[in-house]
Amino acid sequence: MESIRNLKIYGSYNDFKNVFLEFRKKPYFEDWKDNDIEDEYNYLRKNGEIYVKEINGKVVGLVTLLNGVQKGQEIFLPTNNVGYISDIAVLEEFRRRGYGTELMQFAVNEFVKNGNDYAYFRTLKNGSMSESIGIKLGFKIMYRENGEMIIQECSFPRINNCIPEKEERKFLIKKLK
Repeated sequence: MESIRNLKIYGSYNDFKNVFLEFRKKPYFEDWKDNDIEDEYNYLRKNGEIYVKEINGKVVGLVTLLNGVQKGQEIFLPTNNVGYISDIAVLEEFRRRGYGTELMQFAVNEFVKNGNDYAYFRTLKNGSMSESIGIKLGFKIMYRENGEMIIQECSFPRINNCIPEKEERKFLIKKLK
């Protein structure tokens, strides 16, 4: 049996952590410590929504949603009535089965249901699985009025020294109304 459920209502921290640890793997290699993951979980439970994809009782993916343009993200929209896909992840052994697409479409549907005007997310500047899914679902890369791509420099401690702590991320957006 397959379902997507709200982790805030039906779920646990361990369900979240097991999938969130995917960010420690390729291509991100982010050095998330247990206390950092717990802080992220508590922040999202308080300020947003956490949905998980479940197959036969096993959580295999997640998507996290927040409202409004997020602090530190220099994007400018005609409204703050926007939904932000904060995180999307699928366990490696369950990838390439459409679950990431299903989770992102679920997020878009939630934003539409909540009356948001736009949905957006941030991803690696040089491409990612989430970018491919977003493009497939109608998201567009965000550019400034001068035609320059909107980029945010981010810094994450890494578990792989071959990857710099600083990286550039771009934004993708979809008009919902």
